[in-house]
Amino acid sequence: MIKEYIWHDKPCLELNTPLGKIQISLWGGQLLQWLPENANPVFWLSKVPPQPGKPIRGGIPVCWPWFGGKEGYESHGWARTSLWTLEHSDDQSVTLSLSGSLKHLPENSRFEIQQRFIVTDTLTQILSFKHEHSTPILFQTALHSYFSVSHPGKVQIKGLEDKAYKDKLANYAVKRTPHSIDANLPWDATISNTEGWQLDDSGLNRRIECQTNNADTTVLWHPSDQTTQAMPDIHPGGNSEYLCLETANLEDTPVPPGQLVTVTHTISITSL
Repeated sequence: MIKEYIWHDKPCLELNTPLGKIQISLWGGQLLQWLPENANPVFWLSKVPPQPGKPIRGGIPVCWPWFGGKEGYESHGWARTSLWTLEHSDDQSVTLSLSGSLKHLPENSRFEIQQRFIVTDTLTQILSFKHEHSTPILFQTALHSYFSVSHPGKVQIKGLEDKAYKDKLANYAVKRTPHSIDANLPWDATISNTEGWQLDDSGLNRRIECQTNNADTTVLWHPSDQTTQAMPDIHPGGNSEYLCLETANLEDTPVPPGQLVTVTHTISITSL
């Protein structure tokens, strides 16, 4: 059953199923929360109300058509600051869409994006897009997931060990992840050649597992407390409540006109 509601002036949807519910903001086409039946909330959401026209801090923001900064344009693209449309819903899924012109190109080139969220005993998010530009275009996509944790110092990350990554905090130096990743440290790393991971949280007695498809990179992001102090959309103490593990496709491969590109992740929850 789908329900419409308003959250901080943002139009939202809530899908209730026998196995849990999800909450989605049409502003940004953004999953706000997944609440599996008889389980703690899976995602973190800032208590600071989002400002008009700004992205929502928490849940799963959609970074598209680029990841990071782009001179003259907003960071992470405009998908997360656009109003999406509800296309379809049924008893276990919601489909959203967004279309328009590619703002960063001189000619009027159309794009279409679709997201589908499927709720069973897992949560699957499928993002697909195509464009109508006259030539191939480079795209980047990230599902910027903010996972709720008891504390970053109480979690273990498995499945990302001994992987090459670029460390933004060290001027993009190429390194290898350690066999034991200390999530309590500041991280801003794009980790290559990943297919999924596990996040074991001893404080919540919970394992979050993620499997990805057509996503070559996992972004591990957790800013320092000092950095967070300059981020007004994170509430006091909020930096110790989440860890970002982002499903991303950052390949520098041009996408031909009309070709459909799909990025998927499936998230599951079990007890330790």
